[in-house]
Amino acid sequence: MSEKSRRRFFRRIILSVWAAITLILLFCVALLLNEMSRQGVEMPDLSAALPQTASTSQPSLRPTQSIRSANLYFADPDGTSLMSESADIALSNSTVVNCRTLVERLIEGPRSLDRLPIIPASVTLRGIYLLEQGELVIDLSREIAQDLPDGALAEGLFVYSIIGTVTQQSAAGEEGPVRSVRFLFEGAPQDRFPKHIDASAPIMPEPSWFSTSETVNG
Repeated sequence: MSEKSRRRFFRRIILSVWAAITLILLFCVALLLNEMSRQGVEMPDLSAALPQTASTSQPSLRPTQSIRSANLYFADPDGTSLMSESADIALSNSTVVNCRTLVERLIEGPRSLDRLPIIPASVTLRGIYLLEQGELVIDLSREIAQDLPDGALAEGLFVYSIIGTVTQQSAAGEEGPVRSVRFLFEGAPQDRFPKHIDASAPIMPEPSWFSTSETVNG
């Protein structure tokens, strides 16, 4: 018998012995488990020894919701300043989720008759993101540039109605409050809109745009 044949022979013997030992061990374990089950012994919990999967180790990402009073800012009857409309809205423990909810409510328009809508109903919210230092990025569809009335007043009301709404304390979740807002249109800043407000950098709240008149309930 050649050297190569002898190696192959011994390898087969070793594999056969290993397989036999494995079968004997499995048989013994099965007998032990069967005996434990017959005698009513509680089976050990092996789940703690198993690696945790992503679905079990990660907490639920679904935000918890509760009804809170929030202010939505629309134009006054003259269309020259912003007035708040109070509404009970289902908000959560997520700042981003809350801001999305509030901006979508702004797009829906006011409930009260003495408030004027600012954001055209054709506009859609494409995305919303919260960066460091409380900077909120809002990405709106191109309809805002097409359907918003021309002029510095209309642009100012549009910008600060959103800023006033998302920077209020009711919108704050576990990520903290919004302190400034950066606007994107179709995913990028636009050179031609807005024409009268510099939207190339984050914009802070400006109290002069807000009326001191009494808040109404929506």
